[in-house]
Amino acid sequence: MVLPHKLWIVATFSVGLLAGMLAHVWPQWAPSNVYFGVPVRPDYKASSEGRRVLHWYRVQAWLHVLTGFGLISLGVWAGHSLYIRIGALWFLVGLVVAVQWARKNVMPSRITAETTREATLDFRSPHVRGEPALLLGPFALLGTTAMFLRQDWAEISARFPIRSDFNGHATRWVYRSPLGVYGPLLIAGFICAAISLLAYGSLHRARRVEADRRVQGRGDFLRRQYFWLIGFNYWLALTFSAMVGMLPIRNSHISSVVGIFTGLAFLALIASGLVLKFTQGGGGRQSNDLLNLPLNSSDKAEGTLEDYWKGGVFYFNRNDPALFVPGRGWRYTMNFGHVMAFSFFGLIAIGVTIAVAAFW
Repeated sequence: MVLPHKLWIVATFSVGLLAGMLAHVWPQWAPSNVYFGVPVRPDYKASSEGRRVLHWYRVQAWLHVLTGFGLISLGVWAGHSLYIRIGALWFLVGLVVAVQWARKNVMPSRITAETTREATLDFRSPHVRGEPALLLGPFALLGTTAMFLRQDWAEISARFPIRSDFNGHATRWVYRSPLGVYGPLLIAGFICAAISLLAYGSLHRARRVEADRRVQGRGDFLRRQYFWLIGFNYWLALTFSAMVGMLPIRNSHISSVVGIFTGLAFLALIASGLVLKFTQGGGGRQSNDLLNLPLNSSDKAEGTLEDYWKGGVFYFNRNDPALFVPGRGWRYTMNFGHVMAFSFFGLIAIGVTIAVAAFW
């Protein structure tokens, strides 16, 4: 299904507007005693200095968002992928620069976090019936597609398109070979494995605290986050199976229908993720209560808890057995020092490497 240039540009600006709105409200999601990843007094955000930092952060963020997505739209209109890449890079780097500028200005008002609190770490997880089947389902779908392709190998064209421009013209062709045919499914398999690992860790390796009325519903959030990740995994496997894995023998009409279906499913996933974020996963009082709960004693090894926060938002502690911990600005954040975090990024890297080597 080919969309006109005007629709592509409208879609691009719509995504840019959403990205700008998220960047605009992101600082307000943090607990009252955390500002751009910096521990501060609860009244700092409402002070003149706090409002000044927020104002100029938002000005910079919007400038970078509009510039980045403007370049992306120019690339779509002119048909030059270079502008699209520059725009995406500008958008990502620009937001990082804006956040780091705000952190630098908030740092003089930083307060020292308390490090004498203690608690226990408990990995009693919410029970999920049929969890192995849920985790293995996407791989079964990819495997079934691979068997279907193998059975009809002789009907696959000697050469078929794998990538096209915004006008629907093929720009990259792949020859019929094991890597060319099964490569997309292999890429999807590695990404699904990474997401499955993330889902398992979010349910079974998230920091637990003793029962407290301030965190009632925490288990419900973890379950919903877990099922959202599993749902994304099934969407990914279905998309690769229907639109990529079966690309050599697809029917154009069926492809359009499947494309619309998977696109709508993706929008539903994004919408449900935003609802989960705003209703249970955001900042505010709930996240503030979580942040003020006692910390595990292992967090105090070789320094204070603050020493493990890199850039104020990335938590890196190899001595912490939890993969997910209460975050700053997000309800949970990944412990990037955990072995499962290394495995997650390793699987993603393998999938990306195969994609670049075989199809770029």
